[in-house]
Amino acid sequence: MSAVVITAVITPAEGKQDAVREAFQRLLPIVHQEDGCDLYALHESDGKFVTIEKWASQEAFEGHANGDSLQKAGVDVASLAAGPSDWMLLTPVPSSDGSPKGEL
Repeated sequence: MSAVVITAVITPAEGKQDAVREAFQRLLPIVHQEDGCDLYALHESDGKFVTIEKWASQEAFEGHANGDSLQKAGVDVASLAAGPSDWMLLTPVPSSDGSPKGEL
């Protein structure tokens, strides 16, 4: 089993940036408690939000993706966003020197 790294970009609907930030502030502690969550961090840039996630396995990520964290946090990010999230499943490219600093 290898770790899974995901990024997701959320673009808030007009005037909803604060609401998206607040929604994620409620969501983060819940996701951090999920089995297999190694990293779930929120960043902001140019009016968009980016989550950087690391899950212990594909199964752990699928458990999160199909889970009810958003409902537990009372979060409906889709209703606050300008459109669907743009997410990517990343595959690590090991550094040539084998350093652990070369991967999440």
